[in-house]
Amino acid sequence: MSNIAKEQVEQEQILNDIRSDPNLDPVRKRALVKEAEQSFSETKQDSSKTVFNVANTMVGSTAMVVPLIFAKSGILTCICVLIFVGLVSYYTCDLLVIHYHKNETDVADAVFRILGRKWFYFFSLISAALLFIAAIIYFILCCNVLYTLFCGCLQLFFGLSDFPAKDTLVLSQFSYQWTGIMIGILIFFLFSMKDSRQFVRLNGYGIYCIAIFLLFILGIGFRNIFTKSLTMDESLADGVKVFYVKMMSDDFINVLSTFALAFFIHNCIYPIIKLNRHQENNSRDVCFGYLLTGIIYSSVGIFGSLGVLCGPNDICEAPRKANTVMDYFDPRKPLVLIVLLALALQLLTVTPILGYITRTQLMSLFFKNPQPKGAAPVIFNIILTLSCVIPQIFDIDPKLVIAFNGAVCGFFLVYVIPIGLHHKMLYGKQDELRRSILSPSTETVLLASVVEVENLDITALKDDENEINASQDPQAAELNQKLAKTRANAISKPLFYLGYGALTVYGFGLMCLQLYQLVAH
Repeated sequence: MSNIAKEQVEQEQILNDIRSDPNLDPVRKRALVKEAEQSFSETKQDSSKTVFNVANTMVGSTAMVVPLIFAKSGILTCICVLIFVGLVSYYTCDLLVIHYHKNETDVADAVFRILGRKWFYFFSLISAALLFIAAIIYFILCCNVLYTLFCGCLQLFFGLSDFPAKDTLVLSQFSYQWTGIMIGILIFFLFSMKDSRQFVRLNGYGIYCIAIFLLFILGIGFRNIFTKSLTMDESLADGVKVFYVKMMSDDFINVLSTFALAFFIHNCIYPIIKLNRHQENNSRDVCFGYLLTGIIYSSVGIFGSLGVLCGPNDICEAPRKANTVMDYFDPRKPLVLIVLLALALQLLTVTPILGYITRTQLMSLFFKNPQPKGAAPVIFNIILTLSCVIPQIFDIDPKLVIAFNGAVCGFFLVYVIPIGLHHKMLYGKQDELRRSILSPSTETVLLASVVEVENLDITALKDDENEINASQDPQAAELNQKLAKTRANAISKPLFYLGYGALTVYGFGLMCLQLYQLVAH
């Protein structure tokens, strides 16, 4: 997960403001939500912007560890895995795109419409878990970058040195652990914000921060290609004049799990494609977005793995332990400091937004209000902050957390939900699929308001419900037409179960292998 779509978060903030307004009655809330969602859908963009937004949403924290994975597992091995994972992720994401309806603002709406309420709650919980773990990943990476940045500045400007290593638990002096504690206190207050729009605006500049990092990695890689002797024979490398470039290995499990998260966009694809001016091109544009993402990751992996080939008196130096590619570079160099500062700003603005989105999703799910009163939001913020700080203090490798998130949460969101949704659309009972298109977000507002508001005018509420149901006939007809077209092009049931069953078994096996490696580690 990565640069968060600015429009998506700002729109969610507007809807949350309406849902949590105590001065509005249920009918008025529902009307305002519908009006706001309608205004969002009227803003359209060209296919090129859709392609860019798809890639921009996927490229993020994984880019900081991809060069290390390429260097450890081999360039050809990683490229092959990258292509395979990208194709599988695109295919299952396209299953969601195929069944998208223009009135749906989120994938949860489609899950509610097709699979029902229980699957909607399951999807929402898994999606929130994915974002929860993503916030932990960003926090660890942020502390990693900031500690390196602080150490570089203190060495460069004040001549201080002898800072403890990140994997050494030290609390008697300034250390990696104290950096995490200080940033943890700051991030707790940022998690507590009720309005995320200021951070969203700041995060809008994150694309420039990522661009600085990408240009730096590409430049370092190009420099080593033209200034150093490279070999694919490890016996010929001496680490001084000749450097070994690993091309292949059998270490691909972590690569599969990490890239599963690198290509993950499934739970937020609808807010992107709903703005596409040419809806008939949604599948094509998402495909191009995946292709662009694959090119970016391949470039970062190849040139980054070449960039960390360090020689004597070089800008980089092989560390005892590297959590990100930036651990290889001397933080006293001005260019490296600029890149570290750009990454720190990017990570520090994304982390609170992830916490905000996770909190509002869970509060809406359990309390029917994104901003409930009482201790629940504070307790959640404390739990999330501790969940971020504790792994950071013990220097948990972010690559492991990324791989775990991609394998476990990815199994349900990349394989189970899209395949189950597609199966229901192809082989489900016709009458079961003629559900109301009423979005679960609107229904949640209604339920929450019924609990909060006394002396509710039930007659007015029922009249409004009838008005909505009456207006859904054209939508139902359109859905039935789309369903008939999908079923006409469907493969036979045996082939469906064989093909999609194999995909599901692959995803489940990957999850089990990653959990085993995590325990063994």
